[in-house]
Amino acid sequence: MSRKERFQRAIVESLQFLEKEGKKITKSAVIENARFDDGKPVGKTTLYRRNTNTKEFVHANLLRMIDAAAAGQLRKAGRKIRSETLASLRKTIAELKEENGKLVDQIVEQESMLQGVSTDRRGDKNTIAAQEDELYVLATMINRLTGGAVDDFEKQSRRYSLKYRNDPRLRRSEAEVERYMAEINRSSFVAYRRRQV
Repeated sequence: MSRKERFQRAIVESLQFLEKEGKKITKSAVIENARFDDGKPVGKTTLYRRNTNTKEFVHANLLRMIDAAAAGQLRKAGRKIRSETLASLRKTIAELKEENGKLVDQIVEQESMLQGVSTDRRGDKNTIAAQEDELYVLATMINRLTGGAVDDFEKQSRRYSLKYRNDPRLRRSEAEVERYMAEINRSSFVAYRRRQV
């Protein structure tokens, strides 16, 4: 029997032992438990060795076998495996992008309404102020959620802040932003992301 065959047998036997004993299956655990017939450890570098020409793992089939066993163990325990977690995160990101798009639409709509009211000489000052406050709240929230990715929203927030820096309106609007951000931070998505990190 060749050294490669002896190595593969040692890894498979180690994996079977861990499965039988109900111990947590990881690549490290399989390697630590794997022994040749003479009792010598197999060494972890052998499992991760790459073909010098193709740069692919020499023992890719063993690595896949260990991954499949570990994923099966997680499923039995009712936990999600990495690919399921990634799919869930992709779905959540898509939902957030959709929500972000809705917020952008609301801002555009609010800005349009604000311009319409501003140009109308009969426009009510309270309506203008309310629209301006709402526009600031929405622009500031999107600016925070996107890390300042949209310059127009950052400029909108800055203009409002400068215009009303000594006015109670700014404090009320900032309090509203903080309230909404706190609600977002308490949402299930943020709690889910914290668990993943």
